[in-house]
Amino acid sequence: MTVLVTILAVAVGLLAILVAGLLRTHAEILRSLHDLGVGLEPDTSAATRRPPLRTQPGVTPPREASGGAGFDVTGTSLAGEAVHIAVAGTDHLTLVAFLSSTCLTCQRFWTAFAEPGL
Repeated sequence: MTVLVTILAVAVGLLAILVAGLLRTHAEILRSLHDLGVGLEPDTSAATRRPPLRTQPGVTPPREASGGAGFDVTGTSLAGEAVHIAVAGTDHLTLVAFLSSTCLTCQRFWTAFAEPGL
């Protein structure tokens, strides 16, 4: 009987440690979301507050959204060639897709976008 009580006490102790760890992780996630400006309660000020902007060296930070046309996209192709895609000031809609050349899911998009009539 003493052995059974000891085993149960150890099991309850291990479960208590597990639950404490899960609660701590949950608290860290909530703290991170709060730091990003995401809350659980609807807050009107949270809609106007933006998270701090983190940019990489050599990357132009985004301009404030004016609600108008988008911005032209300039970069390099997979072959290393310079590419410029006009988005602003065009008379047609432009879809910009950021795909990876090594992503298996993206392969269907690459195939579909390669069709001449698209």
